[in-house]
Amino acid sequence: MKRASLILLSALFLLFSCEEKITYNAPTCGNGTVETGEECDDGNVISGDGCSAQCYTELFEICDNKTDDDGDGLIDCADPECFSDQTCEGEICNNGIDDDSDGFVDCDDPECLESDFCIQSEDCTNGKDDDFNGYTDCADSQCSTHPLCGGCDPHESHVEIIPGVSLNLSPHGFDILHTLPCTASATGFFEARITVDAGVSLSLDGTFLLTPFTLSLTREEEPDVTCELDSLMCLSVNSPQSLPFSLPLLPPGSYRLLASGGAVDLELHFGDPVFEKCDNGYDDDLNGLVDCEDPVCAQDIHCLVEICDNGADDDLDGEIDCDDPDCAVFCAPAEICSNGMDDDLDGAIDCHDFDCIGTADCDNSICVVHSWLGELSRGSLVSTTFDTTLTPHSFTTSCGGPGPDYVIAFDLLGPSNLLVHMTQTGAHALALATDSGSELCVDGELSCATPGGIHLPITQTYSNLPSGSYYLLVDAVTFDGSGLGEVQVQVIGTDDEFCTNGIDDDQDSLIDCDDPDCQALSFCAGETLCHNDTDDDLDGWYDCADNDCIGSTACQSTACIPDRHLGTLSDAPLSAMVDLASGTREMILACGSQQSVPGSVLSFALASAGKVRIRTIPIGFSEPVTALAFPAGTGSDCSDAQHLCSVVPAPGLANTVITQVSLPAGGPYYILVSPYSPTSNGVAQVIVSLDP
Repeated sequence: MKRASLILLSALFLLFSCEEKITYNAPTCGNGTVETGEECDDGNVISGDGCSAQCYTELFEICDNKTDDDGDGLIDCADPECFSDQTCEGEICNNGIDDDSDGFVDCDDPECLESDFCIQSEDCTNGKDDDFNGYTDCADSQCSTHPLCGGCDPHESHVEIIPGVSLNLSPHGFDILHTLPCTASATGFFEARITVDAGVSLSLDGTFLLTPFTLSLTREEEPDVTCELDSLMCLSVNSPQSLPFSLPLLPPGSYRLLASGGAVDLELHFGDPVFEKCDNGYDDDLNGLVDCEDPVCAQDIHCLVEICDNGADDDLDGEIDCDDPDCAVFCAPAEICSNGMDDDLDGAIDCHDFDCIGTADCDNSICVVHSWLGELSRGSLVSTTFDTTLTPHSFTTSCGGPGPDYVIAFDLLGPSNLLVHMTQTGAHALALATDSGSELCVDGELSCATPGGIHLPITQTYSNLPSGSYYLLVDAVTFDGSGLGEVQVQVIGTDDEFCTNGIDDDQDSLIDCDDPDCQALSFCAGETLCHNDTDDDLDGWYDCADNDCIGSTACQSTACIPDRHLGTLSDAPLSAMVDLASGTREMILACGSQQSVPGSVLSFALASAGKVRIRTIPIGFSEPVTALAFPAGTGSDCSDAQHLCSVVPAPGLANTVITQVSLPAGGPYYILVSPYSPTSNGVAQVIVSLDP
């Protein structure tokens, strides 16, 4: 037994003592031997001698072989490696040195006039041969596309257009190519220039073949400087019902009327311009400015404003200061919080008035609270989830509905600004209320925000709230609108950064989400992946509908072809009239009836980053729905990335929606306009402007 054990131990010893050791010898740069992974080895680790310190072959410029030997895009004497080479005589045109000592450096030296570094573009208007190729202005091929050289000449030109003029055009020569907002690709057009000397209105009619064709009216951006055109209207004419067309005001300037094949005769009638009427609630002259917003109304009697403490009749109505009804709010007494009257005439009565927060009359409510956020002070950042599928309907907020509701309560310990951000499934209104001392939570409602559409987030800010007890009321607009969500509350000092207003409140040169004070907010985190069907930053928008994804690879190209391009939005608003009954495609908008309806697509670009305001004005008793959408990636439709959605409160009432964050410059951005339901029709005006 002992012998067997000894034999076994000996065998194990031999087994382990004979185990082979495997080693790996990495190449050693500088040993004079070219090994695996090395391109060269010259026996040292010094760069600059043809073999680098890492044993890679170094390339050097040979200064007289007309070849880019080192692959840096610079050949022979133009390469800095050759600046001191004896083969490079005369002026070297890109080294900042007066090589030939004649007092002229680089492109100022006559020897460099033909150098690639010094050849200039031809200025087509100055009578000089700027690029020194022997040809001046329009004789130079570089100027072939300049308007002064015939680069954008129309087929016909018509000047001195004033009210009372009529034009009969017979389109011919459809050979000028354009790609327009209502065409899928470049199309041949007949083109007529129309120069308006005085403001006119335009009505357009015509006869045409049975084949569909396109009509477009554009404005020349800079006549005689560029051929660029800004589209004012673009019509795909498929039937006689598409015409006539009219515009109330064309200011003086140069315009182009474009017609593709199919038009036989076009009749243009120019009448008296329709200027802004200052008291009807419409943008009569289609310049994007309504009533007193329009400069032409500055001195209109309806737009004069009474200054309530200067002893003058500023609005010329015969009443001065507090005797003028316009000064009723300014001159009203303080609010009494228990008399059922709006004493200070600010539209809020008793505990609904901010002035009554924390008073004895507006305290100790028995409102049922589902979530308590605690006592909040400057710097507090708290959040809570809600679920209205588990709660009953106990009240209706002013902008909510008969669906179930959820109450979140907190106390403010000092005067503060407040930012509330809510993400949701379903459709909930969000109201802020104060403790009213009554049974119903809604009795102290201070403000109410409607949902932008199904599943869309709400962000609200409240300035200069006094200390006191508050409720956040989450109210489903319908029973079917119940769902889940999260509410995030940030308490901000009155001199701290307010993360959604585009202002550097705390004077640290960092604005909104760029400020570290805001980075804990979910909507400042940024959407990290733009194609994963996940709301990565919990701001309520997914993938391409999140403004963080604008311009990303996943959200760039799109199959959307707008019906009209409104142009580039800068300081001046953009405006369009939309016939709700003649939409070109079927769409379902987030805040519509959830039925497929015919809709129209407008597009615009942004000259600079900013928040965008979209105002929708129904004409008559129409009920339009308006959404803002972004490009949603390869093959996507116009409505695939709806960001905001707005429906008018009731037929005939205007509505405005503003992006919660600044949108980057560029585009395109899409505005989708449809009737609320398939049976709706009528006309609506859409005005797009930068939010001041």
